Amino acid sequence: MIIYLETNSIMAIAKGRNKELEDFVHHSSENLKFVIPSICLMETLVAIEREEKRSQSFSQTIQKIEEICFLPNYWV
Repeated sequence: MIIYLETNSIMAIAKGRNKELEDFVHHSSENLKFVIPSICLMETLVAIEREEKRSQSFSQTIQKIEEICFLPNYWV
């Protein structure tokens, strides 16, 4: 049997968000074949890049806020 993994499934496994799916894929019988369509692989790569950029942007924003809030005499 062939099972196609779509973008959300790949993301869930890659990010560790769906342990049951991950276990199913890793411990399935040899009768099952998993296929990832190339478009889903590309969508996953783009989504991961976007998440990383968002995370970096968020971290930079938090760092700027911390720098402002902890300036000497800011809370006087």
